[in-house]
Amino acid sequence: MNAITLTRTQYDILKYLGGLGAASGCATIDEVVRALGIDQVFVFSSLQFMQELGLVSLSETEVQEVSLAAKIEFIRDGELPEKTILKELSAAGAAMHIQDLAVRLGVEQKVIGKALKPMLDKQWMEKDGPSVAITAAGKAAAEVKGDDELLFDCLREKKALVVEESQAVYGFFANGFELLKKRGQILSLKTRKRRAASVSGEGKVFLASCKPGDIKEEATALTSELLQDGKWNNVVFKHYDIQAGVDAAPIGRIHPFQRLLNQVRGIFYGMGFSEVASPHVESSFWNFDALFQPQDHPARDMQDTFYVAHPRTGVLPEARLVEQVKATHENGGASHSTGWDYAWNVELAKKMVLRTHTTAASVQQLFKTPLPPAKYFCIGRVFRREAVDYKHLPVFTQVDGIIVEKDASLSHLIDVLSEFYRRMGFKKIEIRPSFFPYTEPSLEVHVWLEHRKEWVEMGGAGVFRKEVTVPLGCDAPVLAWGLGMERLAMINYNIDDLRKIYISNIKWLREVPSCR
Repeated sequence: MNAITLTRTQYDILKYLGGLGAASGCATIDEVVRALGIDQVFVFSSLQFMQELGLVSLSETEVQEVSLAAKIEFIRDGELPEKTILKELSAAGAAMHIQDLAVRLGVEQKVIGKALKPMLDKQWMEKDGPSVAITAAGKAAAEVKGDDELLFDCLREKKALVVEESQAVYGFFANGFELLKKRGQILSLKTRKRRAASVSGEGKVFLASCKPGDIKEEATALTSELLQDGKWNNVVFKHYDIQAGVDAAPIGRIHPFQRLLNQVRGIFYGMGFSEVASPHVESSFWNFDALFQPQDHPARDMQDTFYVAHPRTGVLPEARLVEQVKATHENGGASHSTGWDYAWNVELAKKMVLRTHTTAASVQQLFKTPLPPAKYFCIGRVFRREAVDYKHLPVFTQVDGIIVEKDASLSHLIDVLSEFYRRMGFKKIEIRPSFFPYTEPSLEVHVWLEHRKEWVEMGGAGVFRKEVTVPLGCDAPVLAWGLGMERLAMINYNIDDLRKIYISNIKWLREVPSCR
């Protein structure tokens, strides 16, 4: 037993439990805190340590704790509503209409109505239609406090009481508790865990036989002063429980959606791609015309696209490229196509728009570096006139990419997209044929969601048409794709509404795991 050493705090707690302070030899943690003035955290950690040494025993029970509800209607001067009503009726000296009573007290009539039932039950008033009058019993009650009022006052002072203990301490508690509980919206009941400690037989032996050397001061860290003075040998270093629960620290974190975008960016970097960018505001030339989208296409209407008022028009690229795109639209140009067979309007191509896809960045990069091999991707915001609902927003994020390769094929594109989604954690990927204006052939990527037992479409892809690549000076096949990022985030974070990604929900932002 003498091999055991305790800190001064631990010894004081053990001594208190040993009968010098707690007559029963058992005390709750709250009682120890109040008696010794030690922080609750230190008391509990000390008791846990001494329990490991066999000096104390810890027990846990459930108790009912009662307090006043957070919001109680019509409490004036710390009195229950019926006492305030009684005093008003007593001062009036005659029957009063309920509506007049409510006006005089400055409350809604329904508040008066809620207080009438307990008053009628106690025979403090008489009701005649819409009018009420105080009785003799009511006049007497106005001058004294009943058990429910005494409990109400006690709870206002002490904030909370343990039901089992209070019944033995306060004579008014049992009846007052039942009266207030019947009222509803007055009391709040919670079940709490109560921890108690008692000194063990070994603890009593230690108290009887301990010497001054068995009690040491506590230190939290080994300092240079302790080493220089040699005091390190006479202190007990604080016991840390690395498994003890602690409150979460609200530290700054990267937004979950940005974290997902960084993950996507990392995957493409890892697959040998380079990142490119373009401005949010683009000319219709790069957003539509360079992609061989006809100028009368419905997607170019005001109801589908955000056109910019200032500046209304922009500067087109070099004349040679503009002429080649114009020829491709009108008659196919050098692409061996028949084109769209209409008169292409250069003024429409100058109109500025909020880009509707990040492919505008890809096609500009293709013009800059048309020779194979080349691999680029772009992540950015795009804008379309969408009705806002749980799966549509007018602003969303795309990842766009192209591969320029002499021997590139559709199977190569399928392998790249399948590998990307495998790295994102999807085990089943399915490719389905589709149609897009500037790719031929075209496809859609679908992933299997096991928890929902369904396939979900993630984006479109294909091989750029010759009408797109030839005017840009590229003769090699170009694989291209555009994938939605918000839908990926909804799946990744199990969100059922797209809008939640952009709502500043602090609880969600703090609780979303940083990794999976």
